[in-house]
Amino acid sequence: MSPKIETYIPKVIFYSILCLLSLGFGNQLLAQDLSKIDSLRQQLAHMEKHTGFSANDTTYLLTLNRLAGSLRYFDHEEFRLVIDKSIQLNEKHNYTKGLMYAFTHLADYYADEGDPRAMGNYMRAAELCQNERDTEHLIDIQNLMATEYSNKGQYDKAMDYYLKNQELCINSDDIGRQSINQGNMALVYCDLKDYKRGIDLLTKAIALSSGNKDPYGEAVYLANRAWAYAEIDTFKKALLDINLALEYFEQRKLMDWVAYAYAVKGQIYVGMEKHSWALHWLKQSEAQYAKINDKRAELGAYNTMAQAYLGLGELDMANTYGDRSYQMALNLDYASGILQASKTMAKIKRETGDFESALDYHLLMTKISDSLSNFENRNMLLVEKTKMNRDREKEEALLEKEHALARQKYINYAILALGLVLLVILWMYRKGVSDQGKLIKKLNKKTRELKRNEEELMTINSTKDKLFSIIGHDLRSPIAALQDLLKLFKEGDIPEKDLLDYIPKLHKDVDHIWFTLNNLLSWSRSQMNGATTSPKEIDLGELASENINFLSEIAENKEIGFVNQLPKDTMAWADADHINVVFRNLFSNALKFTKAGGTITAGIESFENYWKISVADTGVGMDEATQEKIFQKEHTYTTYGTNNEKGTGLGLSLCKDMIQKNKGSIWVESEIGVGSTFYFMVPKSRMQLQKAI
Repeated sequence: MSPKIETYIPKVIFYSILCLLSLGFGNQLLAQDLSKIDSLRQQLAHMEKHTGFSANDTTYLLTLNRLAGSLRYFDHEEFRLVIDKSIQLNEKHNYTKGLMYAFTHLADYYADEGDPRAMGNYMRAAELCQNERDTEHLIDIQNLMATEYSNKGQYDKAMDYYLKNQELCINSDDIGRQSINQGNMALVYCDLKDYKRGIDLLTKAIALSSGNKDPYGEAVYLANRAWAYAEIDTFKKALLDINLALEYFEQRKLMDWVAYAYAVKGQIYVGMEKHSWALHWLKQSEAQYAKINDKRAELGAYNTMAQAYLGLGELDMANTYGDRSYQMALNLDYASGILQASKTMAKIKRETGDFESALDYHLLMTKISDSLSNFENRNMLLVEKTKMNRDREKEEALLEKEHALARQKYINYAILALGLVLLVILWMYRKGVSDQGKLIKKLNKKTRELKRNEEELMTINSTKDKLFSIIGHDLRSPIAALQDLLKLFKEGDIPEKDLLDYIPKLHKDVDHIWFTLNNLLSWSRSQMNGATTSPKEIDLGELASENINFLSEIAENKEIGFVNQLPKDTMAWADADHINVVFRNLFSNALKFTKAGGTITAGIESFENYWKISVADTGVGMDEATQEKIFQKEHTYTTYGTNNEKGTGLGLSLCKDMIQKNKGSIWVESEIGVGSTFYFMVPKSRMQLQKAI
């Protein structure tokens, strides 16, 4: 918000409005983040309650890691519990990608606590990235490692990782991560008091983000450049940068960055000696930091708040916030934070007349300042040495590459000369046998055409023989029986009242004829050249229910129970007619080979991109030899059912053909005397895949 508003609105009213607006905004930020956490918890709970739940489902494991990342700034205890669970499950199921994220979260946890174990876990995550050749995540993790080294004051090691990342970013043409690297290197130089070089690198990072259409990165580097400008008292530029950054952070509700931006804005106004304005923004920063876990940034905000209260002459409040910042810096063993806090406390104690305490803080400040000055000078030399070593390594690698290219050039000339000689010899050879080659080519073409025609004729004959065999045996008999019965009735040999006794058999024969004709029609279509599959969104639950209802009378007659575990709205991407044929044949087969009192169960299991459907019966079962034959197209394999039911032998080979046309697979597991379970897999619909994501 522009400072001009202060001219038009009385201060008391203006600050009251700002406080109310900021309080509402902070609650909105918190509500949004907590809503995201609750949503992830609900997703995990829903997965765990699902019938086919398995802890090795990659979607479940990745969602668990997403929950861990969301908890970092809100509930550090639950953050650790979720991380431990994630590591245990990912190690158990050997899921490298999930384990990589879990170790990174564990390292973040230790880093927040100032625990040296952070670096070991970052290294474990980086090693997994290298094994998986995952360059993008390797860059991200090496950035975190560099930041941790920077926080510990080991700037040469931090710069070494940033320089490594810069090469990886350039080689992979990753502009986004390249801008992140520029921004992070800038902060190293700023920490070493080389603000000019730091601001130059931040300006380059802003330009890269702008060119890459990355408004988030642009806002982050603007906020950091505003802080750097404030450190060298360039307040107008600092205000311009922080206002642009803050507008983006507030629009996107980025809670941690909003808190940081408020604190930087407070720091700028302290530098401009506008302490009332500074205090307003610092209080908003304090309100945000109360809801997240970022101790280093929080203690900086408290120190600046102490300076603002000191500027307003409110010495008690200044002492409270200054001491809080000092104690937090001591707990974190944060030398730079102790220096700033002791400097502020020395001023406060001097103003309150406690000259003894002021002297103690001043002596501490001088001691740490001298130590840090030497430390910074030494580290600047180490950083420059690291940069020079990296540049020298690049030059040596480039020189070696040039030598290798020169050697390769001579080798290429030799190969080219040899190739020209061989080309002349080959041309002479080809000229002598060209006519013979043309004749052989024509002969081969004719041979291929004859072979293709022969195969087509054999296929047509095979299809014809199978078709006539089925019509002659499986359709002729029931139709002839029906014809004889009607003839006897017509000639009066069967009275009308006795005809009713034959109705069940007639119904059974007609059902058999209908089922056989339907399979025959589907099989014939599948054998036709140019037959197509038309996939669309279909409801597997509804198709299964329709076929169970259709076969319910047969099931009741055989006293067989159907159990359908396929819920409605189980959407798949397949040809509805094909899947209908598959369900009908598998259910009919199960009825055929299951004795009275048995059960047929239709089940379902969810995988990442596919549904796995099962049709299990408690029938007679099959031996391994039979299991190998039933899906073969070359043979028409059929046996009699438990009530002497007879089939065409087309059903299961037809099922296999239909499933394969829909990019799925089908198989059977069976045991003699126990029963059989047929499985098939079909792709999920796009809607179901979006839900899974």
